[in-house]
Amino acid sequence: MPRTGVCSGASIHCSFGTTPSQLLVAPIPGPAAGVLGQSTPANILDYQPGFNIPGFALCLSMANPAVSASMGSPAPCTPMTNAPWTPGDPQSLVHGAPALTQDSVCMCVFGGVITID
Repeated sequence: MPRTGVCSGASIHCSFGTTPSQLLVAPIPGPAAGVLGQSTPANILDYQPGFNIPGFALCLSMANPAVSASMGSPAPCTPMTNAPWTPGDPQSLVHGAPALTQDSVCMCVFGGVITID
């Protein structure tokens, strides 16, 4: 079964977040840049917290110092991703890196598993 590629604006979810979010991918300059209806494809290196992964409203993970300090009360979500999405599709490169696919996941250091909806 072919793997489905992911583009900017894809819905993402964290297992410890309270709301879904959207993957953000910077447009790549070139002939297709700014073409109406064209979405920027993502690769496994689009995992930067606060830029590619903006947050999921509130965090529920006790591994998050803000949540544990408040005795388990939800705290604002500040994703802490420090490794690329995995597995991606090494057979399909997007701007020199494996394409991001719907079955890829990204881990937050607070224990959250970020998935693509």
